[in-house]
Amino acid sequence: MSLLRPRELTIGYLQLTGAAWDQPPRHPLGERLAALAAAGFSGTGMDTEDLERIQTTHGADWVRGQFAEHGLRLVELEMVTGWETADDHTGPLRAREDRAFELAEAYGVRKVKAFALAVPGVRLAPVEVLAKRFGALCDRAAGHGVDIALECLSFMPGFNHAGVVEVLRLADRPNATVQVDMWHVFRDPTALPALDQLSGAQIGGVELCDGPLAPPPDLLAEAVDGRLLPGHGEWDVLGLLRRLDAKGVDVPLSTEVLSTSMRALPPAENAARTMAALREFLAAG
Repeated sequence: MSLLRPRELTIGYLQLTGAAWDQPPRHPLGERLAALAAAGFSGTGMDTEDLERIQTTHGADWVRGQFAEHGLRLVELEMVTGWETADDHTGPLRAREDRAFELAEAYGVRKVKAFALAVPGVRLAPVEVLAKRFGALCDRAAGHGVDIALECLSFMPGFNHAGVVEVLRLADRPNATVQVDMWHVFRDPTALPALDQLSGAQIGGVELCDGPLAPPPDLLAEAVDGRLLPGHGEWDVLGLLRRLDAKGVDVPLSTEVLSTSMRALPPAENAARTMAALREFLAAG
């Protein structure tokens, strides 16, 4: 199979919650999973805190049963950060990281997404230091059978794709990968040259969306509220998929279409519209 004829189609965690990234989900897990299955998707990811809340209420067996009932896979957990701050990374973010790895192992999830908090005014450590700290993160993950997919957040310009790829290269860990999110790629001029340096095995995930060529004044607002369905914008998403396919990238093809209009839809309609757009988009490839 190839990225243009994918073996699995999934949806990122945030797309079907009916809530913004910093809010708890409006829609219960069962409704989200039923919507995914009805539309023909094969899986989704979960936020660590959301999974913990649901598990505390219903139990781990109930969660597993929900995924099994709908024939879906839990493909990833998100997001861990804080690893970039210190060699002896401790505190609440480390506790969240530890719990993410424990949950991943318990649910048989092989991938956990990570990022570096590079907000304006925060100066990250030199790349060699970041690589050492990222390598330590990967080693901790490896103890649970987990791969790390490091994601660039392009509304935080202090850590672009060029930096992500250099950290990956210097860390040199077998379970270190990069998450390719189309929004972050097409809003970062370093992204395409940086991704060209990676092998297919170093790509841990691919998330689709679309957008206009011209960036807006407020990148964060577009990232969380203004993404378009694949094929509904002006980016050369198909061209990038072909470049990744030529590398032998073999991961589920996901969507992460975060927008106010999609968020307002019931999960079933959100998932159905996304699948229809995906099929039309992939047919053009």
